[in-house]
Amino acid sequence: METLLQPNVVPLREMLESRLDDGEIKLPVLPVVATQVIAMANNDDIDLSDLSQLIHKDQALAGHVLRIANSVLFAGNTAIVSLQQAIARLGVNMIGEMATVISIQGQVFKAKGFGKEIDQVWKHALLSGFYGKEIARAMRKNVEAQFLCGLLHTIGKPILFQTISDIQEEKGLIPQNEANIPQLIDLLHPRTGQLACEKWKLPRQVQACCSFYLNRDKTSEFQDSVAMTYLGSRLAEWCLDGSELSVDTLRQEPVFTELNFYPDEVDALLEKRETVLNLMETMVQA
Repeated sequence: METLLQPNVVPLREMLESRLDDGEIKLPVLPVVATQVIAMANNDDIDLSDLSQLIHKDQALAGHVLRIANSVLFAGNTAIVSLQQAIARLGVNMIGEMATVISIQGQVFKAKGFGKEIDQVWKHALLSGFYGKEIARAMRKNVEAQFLCGLLHTIGKPILFQTISDIQEEKGLIPQNEANIPQLIDLLHPRTGQLACEKWKLPRQVQACCSFYLNRDKTSEFQDSVAMTYLGSRLAEWCLDGSELSVDTLRQEPVFTELNFYPDEVDALLEKRETVLNLMETMVQA
């Protein structure tokens, strides 16, 4: 009689925590061109032709930037046919944001078998970044830095989804409790995000937001940025499914008081919803 081999079934949380402890979580490598574009976009003495030449080194990135520049949201009366035209119309900071978004999406936000989940995490990240800009602008803080904090604050989630996908493909290895994957992702993503930030040598401000946005009372630095990241994340949730998170519930968030927002300023933020959603959809479709 033939013996049926049983697959090796292991607790998923145990495997993920073990890989985190041992530093065996595989982290994607951010493209060099994108890193250089971000740095150049933050330089006040930037030469537009230099930025154009740098983006041209990555043809996929250049193509995406031109498509976004010619999208309904940004298009003017004349079609943009060169990167220098795109930079002149949209500005250095917007081009830097586009480069960041495109590069991170292509390198990080992918995981076989979790397309729907990754799509939701990506939309939430974009909305958090764009709403983070609006919050920072209202507080007269650094808009570009807060965009990056919002965009990357849950960067641990796609990395964990990819890790789980890798585990599932290992011969004879089936994780237990697959129904609990979303809860595990929520539990472990701050630690995973901190690991990624350290490896990528991202600013300490971004690291603090990844690690503490859900426990902002535990951070010893960048308190305002961490609080703004949390608020941007909540507003992103509201944008994605307003029926689950009501306006009245949002207005009661203690973080508004922490950031010294007056009721009329809260109203102004909520009124940005359509603008932020349009930006997100433009980036998703490009």
